[in-house]
Amino acid sequence: MEELQCKTVFTIPVFGGIPVAESVAVTWVIMAVLLILSLVLVRNLSVENPGKKQILLETGVSFLHDFFKDILGEEGKMYIPYLMTVVIYIGIANIFGVFGFVPPTKDLNCTIGLARCCWFNITILALCPLLKRTRLF
Repeated sequence: MEELQCKTVFTIPVFGGIPVAESVAVTWVIMAVLLILSLVLVRNLSVENPGKKQILLETGVSFLHDFFKDILGEEGKMYIPYLMTVVIYIGIANIFGVFGFVPPTKDLNCTIGLARCCWFNITILALCPLLKRTRLF
């Protein structure tokens, strides 16, 4: 059980001190890396003359989209962007473990948080057509 414990990296000195776990700090680093990568990769995109990085990016997005479309079918296409985001986050989070960081997915709180987000998003997306038919939404 000790393997699942995350150390406190630092404490924010407000409200009596808010401890920040190692998994949260690594998640912040992952968010910064993803933000910087997205800003760099989407710069100077072109329809007429795509570069190598644009072709690589479009190939990766198309692969993930087609992968989930084959699994979910046409009726599940509203879930695809969310599932692509979760796969990218979990993949990069686990790759960070190779470079000496503690992967956030080691912390049970991260796993529970992802499970809650998945349950909430999929439930709300499934209820949206029902709510539109009954004119409640």
